[in-house]
This record gives sequence, C-alpha cells and structure tokens, in this order.
Amino acid sequence: MNKNKHDKGRGPNCLTSVLGVLLLIASVCGAVSAATQPINLNSSWTEHDPFQLFAGVQTLSNQSSSGFTSAHSGAVSDLGEQPRVYQEFTGVDTSQVGQKLSVSFDVQFHDLLTEGDTQFRFGFGDTTTNQGLIPIMIDMGPAFGSSLRMRYDDSITDDENGAVPTYEAGNYSGFLSGSGTFGNGGSSPTGESSGGLGVDTATIHTFTTTVERLERNVDFSFPPDGIADEVVNGWYTTVTWTSDVPGAETLFVDTNNGEFAEFDVDTELGVYPEDTFNTRGRIENIDTLGFLMFNNQPFAAGSGSYTISNFTVEYDDGALAADFDEDTDVDGDDLAIWDTNYGLTGTATKMQGDADADMDVAGSDYLIWQQEFTGPAMSAAVARAVPEPSALLLAATAAFPSLLRRKRNT
Repeated sequence: MNKNKHDKGRGPNCLTSVLGVLLLIASVCGAVSAATQPINLNSSWTEHDPFQLFAGVQTLSNQSSSGFTSAHSGAVSDLGEQPRVYQEFTGVDTSQVGQKLSVSFDVQFHDLLTEGDTQFRFGFGDTTTNQGLIPIMIDMGPAFGSSLRMRYDDSITDDENGAVPTYEAGNYSGFLSGSGTFGNGGSSPTGESSGGLGVDTATIHTFTTTVERLERNVDFSFPPDGIADEVVNGWYTTVTWTSDVPGAETLFVDTNNGEFAEFDVDTELGVYPEDTFNTRGRIENIDTLGFLMFNNQPFAAGSGSYTISNFTVEYDDGALAADFDEDTDVDGDDLAIWDTNYGLTGTATKMQGDADADMDVAGSDYLIWQQEFTGPAMSAAVARAVPEPSALLLAATAAFPSLLRRKRNT
C-alpha cells in the first residue's frame, strides 16, 4: 500500500473512518450535479393575442425574466384567439433518457375566475416538430374545485383546414390547447375547493413541475408474468402545488399513473408512451415555454389579471457528473479515480474526480458519486490497488442501505 500518496493533503482523521463516510452519505441530499444548469430567459415576454384583427384583449406589464402581469380587457370568440404568453430560448436536447426540465413559479389572480371549466395551463414546446407538452393543466372555479392533468399538445401553430401544420414563427394559435388528456389528480393545497386557483384575490400559489424523458421496462404479456418484454419511452411529469394560505400543504401529483399509462415491472412507476400518443414523432428539442388561460372569458367580470413571479427554469442534460472514466456508468472504478486524486485543488478536472466542476476533488464530489452510483462494483484488479480509505468508503456504501432498512423497521 502506498501510504504516502494517501497521507498527502489529508488530516489524520479525514475520510479514514466509516463514521465519517456515513455522515457524508447522510448529507447526500445536498449534492448538486454539475449537469443541471439554468435556462436564461429574456426580460420581456411575447404574446399571441390576435383577436379583432390583432388588436387583442391582453396587455403585459411588470415584465422581467422571472415573470409578468397579464391583464385581459374582455372575452374572445375562438380557441385560437385566446391570449398566450410565451418565451423562446435556445433549444435543449430532450432526446436522451434522463434529460429533464424543472420549473418553479408563483401565480396570483387579481380578479375572480369564471366558474366552471376555466383552465390555467403551463407547458413547453418544440418548434422543430410543432408540438408541445403540458405538465400543468388545472381545471378551476368555486363550484368545481381544482384538478390537475397532463397532456401531449398537438401543435404550436394550428391549421384551420385540419392539415398537419408546420411551425410558423410567431403563430402560437394552438400552443397549449392540448390533444389528449393523460392522468389526473384532484384536491388543492387546503383540501377544499376554497383553496383552489382564482377563487380569491389574495392567495399566492406556488408550483413546481419536472418533465423527464425516461424508459420503463414493461410486461405486455397476458396474463402478466412479471417479466419485462418491452422498453417503453416517454415523458414522466410531476407537479407540486402549495399556497400561502395558513395550513396549506404541498400537494404532490404524479400524473403518470392513470388510464393508458404503462408501468415498470420493478419500480411500478408509470409513463405515457410517447411513440403511441405523439403521432408526429418525439419532442426532442424543447425551445419554448408559456402560459394560457383556456377559456374565452376566463374572468367572471369579463376583465381581470394575473401575475406570474419568481419564475425559474433549469435543464439537466442527463450526463453522469461522477462518470470520471467516461464509460457511461458510475461504479467502483470511478470511486478509485476520486480516491487517487482526493485533495487536489485548483486544477482538478472531471477525469480526475471533480464532479461538481469547482476544480477540486473533495467530499462533495464523493456525494455526487454516491448519488449517481449505477454499479457494478470495481474490478478485482482495481480493488486490490485501492487503499484503505476507498475500502472503507465501499464498505460504508454497502452497509448504508441495510442500516437504513433496520432503522425503518424499528
């Protein structure tokens, strides 16, 4: 064992005890992958508001990259004339499993909404295929409460003659109109219809949503035999909703568990097969996002407004930050690289064990390795060359799940 290499740059107690490693594992939730990055938006938003020869009914104000206020002066007469608010940005690749976008924002309605099927929608678009994805679609109104649904969206640009259209710059006549509804979840953060959207003008509602491309191993045999015989690709969408009403809880909705979903034989998590429900091909280059009030007269008095604030959007490219040897997995070989270079500061690269791109090799990089670990264990040859700290790390990593199970059972 080359003891000098491992003493260099380390204190006598640094990462040499299983206890220290377990403490690191316990804080793994704080690890941040270098693969996640914010999407920078413009300080102004764009509207599609063509009613009455493009005179429109919508006025935007208080615009910034984190939000806007939309004021409606009256009703419109057609679906394609309902005002949309959107932003376009440099497209991000969403063709690979593990790639995802995450959004967070607040919304406040300054006027009461029309009772009934008034819908507040947020979604993404892919202008290259002229289609979209709606993770947040909420029916609301005092008489009906609120429910969450998810949809694939047929088109951004609609064709009035029913032909399959191509995207036309600035024409968002079909954006977020939706083509098919999948999954749903009811209730509101307070558990009552009075806690829904647009039923008062004081409440601030907070939403987060994540859309992720993934694959599920599905058993299509009949009767089911519990053995996967097909890999299904699609979007996994989740939503959280809370508000500043006293006592409000955070409502979590997994919209991928309803009719038409296909479920993984091991995890039992669902997905809506995109190749089945998106006839124009997959959404693989998301480059726009926006909002829609899906009602010809969304506000009860005819006019009204709402404000979006604290809007953020992040993109995760799905890359494994702790894949130090770049062989498409995170395993013991990557841990050996981290161990070899532990303590390196100021010049470290990913291939030397720097997972969080801060140019050093430290405990935070180990946390990312632990979070992304895919296995298998390191090869025997590498294992023999790994010094005591790595052996302790591996032992602690292996022991941690059993310790966690024991804790849950007590």
